[in-house]
Amino acid sequence: IYLRFLDYEMQNSNECKRNFVAVYDGSSSVEDLKAKFCSTVANDVMLRTGVGVIRMWADEGSRNSRFQMLFTSFQEPPCEANTFFCHSNMCINNTLVCNGLQNCVYPWDENHCKEKTKATLW
Repeated sequence: IYLRFLDYEMQNSNECKRNFVAVYDGSSSVEDLKAKFCSTVANDVMLRTGVGVIRMWADEGSRNSRFQMLFTSFQEPPCEANTFFCHSNMCINNTLVCNGLQNCVYPWDENHCKEKTKATLW
């Protein structure tokens, strides 16, 4: 699973005891902690398992902290007929190409689209 933050803001950035987002790979146990973000930037995360656990913590003074994340399932090359090669060691389903969202690490899936699609997120 490839995780990309579409929106990320910690109200009290660099104060991890007050607010953070933690990403676990496989389960929510401490040894599966893949990344923890509490500063002004949250980097993309690649999970090796098919299970991702996201945990957000915010104390009373950090209630305006927020994030929005895009999860993209992928396969490693060689790519099958119904997939798109992202040029970054991942193949995504063709339905994700030109959908208005960058599903690849680099925006190859949105670069040569005839029409710009406005993505809808829930």
